[in-house]
Amino acid sequence: MTLTQDWTPEHYLKHITDNNLDNIWTGWCNPKSVEGIRVAAYTPLYNDQHISALEKPCSKKSCKGGTYRYSLDDKKNRILNWRTCDVCNAKISSLYRWTSRYDKTKIWFNSPEIVRRYAQQGRSFYGTLTLYKKEIISPRSQYSNENITLAHTLGIDIDIDKGNICDKENRKELDKALEVIRDELSTFAPKSYNLQTSGNGVYVFLHHKLCTTDIRNTMYIFNRWINSLQDKCEKLGMKGIELDAINVLSRVYKLVGSIHQQHDLVAIPLEHDIKLESMDSNEFKLKDFNMSKYYVDNKINFYNRLDVNEKGSLYKFLDEFTVNSDLRNDKLYQNYMKETGKIAIEAITGENQNIDFAKMKESLTLSDEEYFKKYGGWKKIDMGNNSSVRYKRKIDGRIITQLIGVKNSDYEKVIQKIWNDING
Repeated sequence: MTLTQDWTPEHYLKHITDNNLDNIWTGWCNPKSVEGIRVAAYTPLYNDQHISALEKPCSKKSCKGGTYRYSLDDKKNRILNWRTCDVCNAKISSLYRWTSRYDKTKIWFNSPEIVRRYAQQGRSFYGTLTLYKKEIISPRSQYSNENITLAHTLGIDIDIDKGNICDKENRKELDKALEVIRDELSTFAPKSYNLQTSGNGVYVFLHHKLCTTDIRNTMYIFNRWINSLQDKCEKLGMKGIELDAINVLSRVYKLVGSIHQQHDLVAIPLEHDIKLESMDSNEFKLKDFNMSKYYVDNKINFYNRLDVNEKGSLYKFLDEFTVNSDLRNDKLYQNYMKETGKIAIEAITGENQNIDFAKMKESLTLSDEEYFKKYGGWKKIDMGNNSSVRYKRKIDGRIITQLIGVKNSDYEKVIQKIWNDING
């Protein structure tokens, strides 16, 4: 399936206004159910070979006439990406879709006018799973700061390895994966999950009103559960399908009605009990998209399944999963540490540190045995200097740290030492 090469910014604006997406996205990023906001991001427009938005002349004096361009292979969700000069191959880092803690640009779709303005600059549009306080818009505010998070849409991204969702065989495999997920969700949140396509896959969303406390830890355990579902799918012989654990504070997902970044497919709402195999492949395509098909009684029939009483059963399920899961399987934890390791030790542990500095100073003079007897469960890491590092592992697998005199530049060293100590 080819891209819409002949589309102009005006075509994208028409797609958004004709389907009322400027109003839908404004409401989605400013939900009334929680006094918070979602931050938006976008993929720049494509031309034949490159992403055409944000291109600029090469800055190297030795280069004559080169242009910094994005490669179509540079598809990342949340990190800095590179633009490469098409003449001298020089690279510069720049915004692709979402740069989390490095880039300070944050789009808030707080009005239809703002949506329409960006509609002429981007192809695919995204929003955060996390709902933040409005302080997130401040240039100094960090996506990883749990103090400004209010709620989170727990999500599962079911990806297709080859081909696309228009292939009937791929839809059969997606149906199998959805059945596995539904069977488990039926035990703790049968009335609060919602579905949409991601353009070329399926999102499963648990309503954000279920996840409003202990958000980071809840995301982490939910991701571990998603990994267990992936293992189950593989044991059942499912092929070409991957369940992506996407619950990170900076993560974005494709907004309903948005166009896929590679294929002319649109993210559409799905009924929670849908059988994808029974759908016509044209329903996923841009040329046949009409948002009015998804309205019931003048309201969009999407993300409206919620039973607030299931909040308790969600947290109970995750507690039981934590106790019963194999905490020695640390693949996800390794990825978690790798992803957050350069932010701060609080982000690594998933918990704010409320440091008692008197206790920390005392820890410098106590042996492990003395400290364990007085405070319980903490192990000391020798950093070879005057700093103090102690950690303990909680039952859910998180590592909580206590630090004194540790420089920012030593955080990765601390992570590695703790990791080596855990694994003997």
